[in-house]
Amino acid sequence: MLRLQGSGWNSGAAPWMFYVNISVRFKNLPGSLASQGSKYDADGRIERIVQEAPARFELTGQNFNEVVALLASLSEKASALLPELLVPVRERASRGLYSSIPVPGTGIVGEA
Repeated sequence: MLRLQGSGWNSGAAPWMFYVNISVRFKNLPGSLASQGSKYDADGRIERIVQEAPARFELTGQNFNEVVALLASLSEKASALLPELLVPVRERASRGLYSSIPVPGTGIVGEA
């Protein structure tokens, strides 16, 4: 799941700043937190998954289309990288462990 998280510093005036989080759940994986009722088994910010992604996005009326196009492109890239990144996440989830994406210490990092 791709989630937009608004910045706590947003005041209602432009720009609207936000972060992009990617959350994963393994609903039918025995032992996973999601199988026990938790919302997610893992999550990570998009810049940790797609290295070219900015850490923060700024949305204005003038750059709306540009930001939407960038989000679409980054979503596609993240989707292509996730299968490899989720191998250790799934293994940890089967033991009831929550993980960040990518899992630290695995040597698996997202590359654009």
